[in-house]
Amino acid sequence: MLTPHSSISKLKGIGEKRAVLLRQKGLRTVEDLLLYLPRKYEERGKIKPLNQAEGEAEVFVEVLKRRWWRRGKRWFLEAEIRDSSGKGKALWFNQKRLLKVIYPGKKYYLRGRVEIKGGERIILSPEVKTGVPSGIFPIYERIYGISSGLIRRLVLQALSQTEIEENLPEAFREKYSLPGRRESLLYLHSPPPDAPIHELNSGETPYHHRLIYEEAFFYQLKVKFLREKTSKPKGRSYPLGKETVNSAFSLFPFTFTPSQRRALEEILRDLSSPTPMRRLLHGEVGSGKTAVAVASAALVCKGGYQVAFMAPTELLAHQHYRRLKGPLEKIGISSALLISGMGQRERRQALEDISSSRAKMVFGTHALFYQGVEFSNLAYAIVDEQHRFGVAQRARLYSKGENPDVLLLSATPIPRTLALVLYSDLEISTLRDMPKPRNVKTEVMRMRDFKRIVPLLKELMRKGEQGFAIFPVIEKGKLEVVDAERGFRRLQQYFPEFRLELLHGRMPSRNREEIMEKFERGEVDLLVSTSVVEVGIDVERASFMVVFNAERFGLAQLHQLRGRVGRGRREGYFFLLSPNPSSRLYFLRDHHDGFLISEYDLKLRGPGNIAGKEQWGIPRFRLLHPFLHQEILKKAQRDAEEYFPSFRDEVSNIIKEEITIG
Repeated sequence: MLTPHSSISKLKGIGEKRAVLLRQKGLRTVEDLLLYLPRKYEERGKIKPLNQAEGEAEVFVEVLKRRWWRRGKRWFLEAEIRDSSGKGKALWFNQKRLLKVIYPGKKYYLRGRVEIKGGERIILSPEVKTGVPSGIFPIYERIYGISSGLIRRLVLQALSQTEIEENLPEAFREKYSLPGRRESLLYLHSPPPDAPIHELNSGETPYHHRLIYEEAFFYQLKVKFLREKTSKPKGRSYPLGKETVNSAFSLFPFTFTPSQRRALEEILRDLSSPTPMRRLLHGEVGSGKTAVAVASAALVCKGGYQVAFMAPTELLAHQHYRRLKGPLEKIGISSALLISGMGQRERRQALEDISSSRAKMVFGTHALFYQGVEFSNLAYAIVDEQHRFGVAQRARLYSKGENPDVLLLSATPIPRTLALVLYSDLEISTLRDMPKPRNVKTEVMRMRDFKRIVPLLKELMRKGEQGFAIFPVIEKGKLEVVDAERGFRRLQQYFPEFRLELLHGRMPSRNREEIMEKFERGEVDLLVSTSVVEVGIDVERASFMVVFNAERFGLAQLHQLRGRVGRGRREGYFFLLSPNPSSRLYFLRDHHDGFLISEYDLKLRGPGNIAGKEQWGIPRFRLLHPFLHQEILKKAQRDAEEYFPSFRDEVSNIIKEEITIG
């Protein structure tokens, strides 16, 4: 028998190649696979006469004849089919294997999308079976190289071979009338024929609720464990006198807002405490989180300690270093930059400056916490992408240095009621005031209407203003979108008299930095890019942005991108282009409050695996929906508090295991 912690490669049918594909999706153990629930359920066995088949339909037909051909790299297979009601065709693309399955004179069950062309019904790429299935079939999100059908077979194999033990206290199962763990997994992966399909597809069965509560309960246990584990005295203090604080304020050519001052006071109070700071700082786009974080970091550096400032991208880390190096040196603080794209000589020098403590403020990306990076006396860690730091990652971060103070920055606002439940191991500071008034006009339009705004963009650039053109991908691939490389060539034709540059994540780090420096110096009129400019890029002359295929971006990303323009005194323009604009884009047009937008976005996405929730600083959950299941989260928080002592060792082992895997 297998255990939930057994490697997924123990299952029959998973070789090394498939194991790699599954690991890339986060499926390493049998339990990971069992918790990979279907994305939807479909009823099977509702056969329609061929002459009545429309949309998604099931038919049972005889194949009269078949033919196949090749066009370029694509294979086509066409079959002429009939039943008692009439004739039609079935067409498959790139499924050459079906030549060994489909033969004239035999009958097959086909399920697929029906199109009517010239009065003839054609079923496109239908599923093929020799018998008629019946019942409710789970459909899994396809993993590249692994079909939904194969995932289902692997899951059923795992269910039959794995010893699944109950992991919730009996008292809570009775209290909330929750079914057993094995019973829940069996039901959701192999529902009975009479199961209510609406409840299955909406995630509202008792079996869903049981697994959601389980995830919430163990998450809250881990948060409770982390809070207890990191409350030991830190054994150091910082010079927080008036003169030192004023020198920190002198780093910036503006006056802090009331929100910034209040947040800094809260951070200074934590830094003065004998126990390490564990705080989350979040707020509106452009509310000045970085300034607050750097001011507090300067105070720690003035005490002779080191600070690690981790940015989400190499581009932003380099920008922070370039802009703050001079001001920091003026108040006696040396700094260093450490990113993966550095040359060997630069990297060696940076590592030496860090290990010798010559560098007090160290800017970088995840590279700051790689093996081989040795800090002399790290006392403070600032993480500007806290959504990637789940409970296990926070535990790993806390182990760096001598029990360091830690400040996590959320690039986008999280509604306070949600933050208090999700981050009960952290104190929370919120920024709502804006250092500068912002005036950004947002317009939603169809892609084909882009030419209508070309004269305005030319007029802005002739006045010396700069802008961005944002595309969802670097290369098109199979997506029906305009990619950055093709878009760049097209925009060069629209704006031949202006200076355009292309920027994306596949470029060498040095090239990206050079392009951004040129943009900041005003030597680029239009920067064509992917979403790598989403966070933190601050160029005063940037007054407009055009986002192509805006439907491919989350609202959080779009709100962040909007924050890149209108940062100076100029009016900003933000254009959202889409083939068929949706209501969510119009919602963004009409609202500028990031807290309101985040709540709308998460509610709109519905239950299940929420794509893009990391954009709002929300931890990754399998089933738990932070907005829809807040009451379950609160119950789990209370229950975890009650049962924590008896689960302490188990939770410690879970976190150690997650740290090892991560």
